[in-house]
Amino acid sequence: MMTVVPNSTEIAIYQELNTLAYSLYGKRFPDSRWTADFKKSLRALGERSGYVVWGEDKSEWLFDLSWAYAWPDFKGLVLACEIEWCKNDRDQLNDFYKLTVCDCAQRAFIFQCDRGDEERKFDLFQGASPFAIGKRFMAIAVPPGWQQDLPFRCWDHAAGGGDQP
Repeated sequence: MMTVVPNSTEIAIYQELNTLAYSLYGKRFPDSRWTADFKKSLRALGERSGYVVWGEDKSEWLFDLSWAYAWPDFKGLVLACEIEWCKNDRDQLNDFYKLTVCDCAQRAFIFQCDRGDEERKFDLFQGASPFAIGKRFMAIAVPPGWQQDLPFRCWDHAAGGGDQP
């Protein structure tokens, strides 16, 4: 497994959510409002990119949010995204594990953590996916009260790497 340079989709997702986060700093919203705003922003990005999007309001399909090509060109998911605001490792891993078994081009995990805990969390998620050979992941941390660019990491597990069973 290795940390990789973000691809164009990851950069677009990051820029979209980072811009949103800056607009929300200092506002005390319930988790449901943060989730709704993040989903709305990702929906808009997905639709601008030409995808069918599931996941805003009550239209979730398998994941908190997903992008796919429209019918009749549907060949599977383009993006699967999970969002978890609970800060404990167990709840976050439960959501993250869903991404390790899905078949799609891109997986995104958005999570809350305490300031200073971002790298440990990134290592936790990266280490929780060693058998996801050929799959690409991005994780975006949203620490409470954070007032700078959101921390994020992208990685993949290349076939033939040292992390195979």
